[in-house]
Amino acid sequence: MSSLEPIPLSVYQAAIVTECACAVQIAIKDYTVPRIIFLEQYVVKFNNQDILNEGDTLAFVYAALKGSPNAPRVPEIHECFSWDGIQYLVMERVDLPTVESWINNAASEAETQSRFDIACRSVADALSWLFTLSPPDGAEIGLIKGAYAQTQSPHVCARSGRSYHRFFGGGFSAPHRYTGAPALHRHINKALRQYTPRRAPLPVVEISDEPLVMVQGDIRPRNFLIDPETQRVTLIDFGCVCALPRSFVSYTLHVAGDKFITNIDKYLSWERSENLSAMAAAQGLFCMMASKSLGLDADGYPVPPVPKVVSRWRPTSSEPSVKM
Repeated sequence: MSSLEPIPLSVYQAAIVTECACAVQIAIKDYTVPRIIFLEQYVVKFNNQDILNEGDTLAFVYAALKGSPNAPRVPEIHECFSWDGIQYLVMERVDLPTVESWINNAASEAETQSRFDIACRSVADALSWLFTLSPPDGAEIGLIKGAYAQTQSPHVCARSGRSYHRFFGGGFSAPHRYTGAPALHRHINKALRQYTPRRAPLPVVEISDEPLVMVQGDIRPRNFLIDPETQRVTLIDFGCVCALPRSFVSYTLHVAGDKFITNIDKYLSWERSENLSAMAAAQGLFCMMASKSLGLDADGYPVPPVPKVVSRWRPTSSEPSVKM
């Protein structure tokens, strides 16, 4: 069987597709509809892209933290597959409130503040595990590319699972799935050189030699679950968890200006990267760009120009000329 031919669905997968059919049709017509379904025992996320990479990322973090008693909880993955242009991720359903709802349901203002402080400390503990987790050897910038993502065609696999982080401006999505820190280093500095006014000091980002770590690029109270009894946090929404250079942890914690993130950092005490000012300048540029690729490829080098095809056809004396 060709690798490009669809793999027949198992009985379980077919049941998932049937269960999600109505929601998929609604989502196709209305892009604002959440692409997630809560079943009795499972949660199903679906979309036309990046879900397979999200499944690989979830599976990697789950395996890395499994068995560590003080680590945050991670939902177990049950299935991840694609069918008829839609990708499905089936996960364990964890019946716990989000941090956001737990804080908002407090009975008094004092309890709200107490829950907020507890949540920030608990989320900080969870993120300390994630931020020190190295991706698999040979990982690219972005979501993990593992067994699920590699069921796609090589062309689609090469560009799926790009980084999702507010640093990249509108849409939060990186223009490429960069091959590594040096490629992203070249791309950011190209933007700074091209758009910084001539008389202004040229900021420079130095991340080419930084190790990659797993970064949660969308830290919000609704993206974490919490056990009200034990205060243990469950990590969710792995579509925002990407392999990025270590400076992106500092950027996430120190540039956002968000109260929730600022209080999390008080418990983490993460070191401030020397790249913060240059990265903030680059983010401002990415937010204003209609196209963020800057003519560069996934390695951060200029895309070779497409050769022009010059026609060598000339009318012969036997061909009649056309007069307008």
